[in-house]
Amino acid sequence: MAKTGLTVLKDNLKKFIDVIDALQVDGVLVGIPENKNARRDEVGNAALGYIHDNGSPARGIPARPFLKQGIKKAEKDISAELKAGAVAALDKFDATQITKSYNRAGLIGQNAVRAEITDGNFEPLKSSTIAARQRAGAKGTKPLIRTGQLRRSISYVVRKRG
Repeated sequence: MAKTGLTVLKDNLKKFIDVIDALQVDGVLVGIPENKNARRDEVGNAALGYIHDNGSPARGIPARPFLKQGIKKAEKDISAELKAGAVAALDKFDATQITKSYNRAGLIGQNAVRAEITDGNFEPLKSSTIAARQRAGAKGTKPLIRTGQLRRSISYVVRKRG
């Protein structure tokens, strides 16, 4: 091999490849994973979340898009976190920075969606819905929050390729 006049002081190629491999994920998904789907009544949290997020004209339920709106409101923070994680991983040749960043981004999204359920500007409940809640012993009149099960079921997962 010909001499180039360069001296290798440290070979970080393996660490660099590990960082690039760590970037190869499907993404961070925020929503209601199947294992968080349990409810005491017949409709699971995932189905209930879908119905409320998109509405059900057949059942007279208006759309109250908490998932889409929550993520949209956190989009800049999520993007900044993912960028910072990639920069830190490449700067330090440390693939664990990527995993940490995806998890922090997921947590940002999860909290933003939960906050949207709590603070979102949704169409108010119908008086008949409020009356039904009161008959069942519930006191709240806030859309999307009766027992808090739906809100607590919001989570995130980091999906790896393959």
